[in-house]
Amino acid sequence: MMVPWFGDNSLIAQPVNSAIAPFIIDRGAPVTSLNNPDIDVDPVTRTGIISGKIEQDLLINLIKDRILTNSIDQIFGVAVLYEFEGNWVQVGGSVDAEGNFIVEAPLTDGVTSFEVYVYDAAGNGVINPAHIITLPE
Repeated sequence: MMVPWFGDNSLIAQPVNSAIAPFIIDRGAPVTSLNNPDIDVDPVTRTGIISGKIEQDLLINLIKDRILTNSIDQIFGVAVLYEFEGNWVQVGGSVDAEGNFIVEAPLTDGVTSFEVYVYDAAGNGVINPAHIITLPE
């Protein structure tokens, strides 16, 4: 809990009890799993559908315990990065209220792998990919 204090100096400061608020430190990336197969290839549209589920995260626990009032889809995101012609391209996806995520990535000639990032509102999961998917030759 974070308790603000008010006063002219530390000798006469008093806690402001009406402003007490929970204070949470979340440093862990969401734990996720991919559906099988890791990428579902649609040869007609030349897209790869990457989907999975957020299995565990402190923020999900806080939602379930009703400490946070946000829904899962409001505080989690998913994106895929891939390299194309020397440049990194990002494709955003979506997360539903149950923690299921999906991203549709274009299958472009020369693209051999996708980095999947699943992140929370605290920024955990944006640096290191949760999964790396390599396309078969």
